[in-house]
Amino acid sequence: MGFNPTIKFEGMPELQKGLAHLSGRAVDQAIASGFRSTGKASPGYMAQAMAKVYTPKSGDLKAMIKQPKITGGPAPTIEIDASAAPISGRLFKPLQGVRHQNKKNVSIAVFKGKRTSRARGFRNPSFAKGKPFVRDGSGKLPISRVMGPSFHNAFTGGAKAPQLLQFVHDKGMHKVQQSVLRSLRAKSKGFIT
Repeated sequence: MGFNPTIKFEGMPELQKGLAHLSGRAVDQAIASGFRSTGKASPGYMAQAMAKVYTPKSGDLKAMIKQPKITGGPAPTIEIDASAAPISGRLFKPLQGVRHQNKKNVSIAVFKGKRTSRARGFRNPSFAKGKPFVRDGSGKLPISRVMGPSFHNAFTGGAKAPQLLQFVHDKGMHKVQQSVLRSLRAKSKGFIT
């Protein structure tokens, strides 16, 4: 997944005047610096976006994102890879399903404010860090883990994908513009205020 921010300096007369005093190489370096800064912040923006809609904490989600890659050239882009493995049901706040405590089926909250119950679901707090499981057949075995959506799927095909992508895009655009402007001011030696 990647996004390609567009940088516009319209409506900033002091910046346009200052750019006349800079060489093309200094502007390219400022843009590259802005993209590096935005690339470092992008995994946090993705985790924040997902934590607004889904129940796992943003710190757990951020651990599933790889370091972003910034491609150079005339139109640089920031590419971010995230885990395609389903997220463990343990991160979706499982409730119920503990033997001799409560007989109800285990439930997880994938989306904030919405809890889903799993028939024949159970969990054992002393086994597998309390991860929820579900019985696949009519007997005690086989069992399988209860999982949530993958981080990758949440951004590419999930029900809330457009909302998540818009949040990341807005935050990324703001960050890249601020970073490029800060770098241009530093390189302008007083021409840009």
